[in-house]
Amino acid sequence: MVSFPPKAAGVREPSPRGAAGPHLLDNLGELYLLDGAVLTIGAARENDVVVRLPGVSRQHARIVREGGGVFWLEDVGSRYGSTVNGAVVTRVRLSHGDEIAMGGWRATVSLD
Repeated sequence: MVSFPPKAAGVREPSPRGAAGPHLLDNLGELYLLDGAVLTIGAARENDVVVRLPGVSRQHARIVREGGGVFWLEDVGSRYGSTVNGAVVTRVRLSHGDEIAMGGWRATVSLD
């Protein structure tokens, strides 16, 4: 019988493919649901989206959900910055189809 190591407490797993609702699809092929109030992104293990690529800070950014399905990307003082559709941002409202970039990591926003 094969035994798998237990999942680390507090670490969110990527959502299954084909999941309905607002989500991010990244350049590594991972899909993350935007189903909570806040989704944190960075290289540190405690983030919801853990990205260990060059140019991604330990605590890089977060996506905040407001009522009515409004989402904001907020850079949390990262060393390398965040871009949306090629523009450097500190806080920006996200729209369907936006491309978020942090260092070598890219993700497309789906708000369908």
